[in-house]
Amino acid sequence: MFNSDPLFLTSAQKPNTHRIGNVLHCDKLPYPTNYVQHDIYCVVYVGDDVQDILKARYTINLLIESGRLTEDRIRLRKALGEYNFNRMIDGFLQEQIHTSKQA
Repeated sequence: MFNSDPLFLTSAQKPNTHRIGNVLHCDKLPYPTNYVQHDIYCVVYVGDDVQDILKARYTINLLIESGRLTEDRIRLRKALGEYNFNRMIDGFLQEQIHTSKQA
C-alpha cells in the first residue's frame, strides 16, 4: 500500500535546508513541515535530473493538496549547469544583496 502523505514521503530522506528569514531553502525536496501554519515560504532547488524534478513536483503537489503549502509559498529553482546546493544558496544571497542595494 502506497502512503501518499507528503510528510511521510519526505521524512525518510529529509533534505538539506538553509533558512533565511521566513524562507526555507531546500535541497531537491521540500522539507516536511506545515508551511502555512508556520507562515514560511519554500524554495526547492533541483538539478537537471528529470526524476528529481518530478519527485519534487509530486511532493509539492501533495503538500498543496493537504493544505500544508500554497502555490504562492513555493518556488522551484532549477540549476543552470552543475548542481550544487550551497552555491545556489550563495547565489540567492548575492541576489538579495544586489536587490537591496538597488532599493
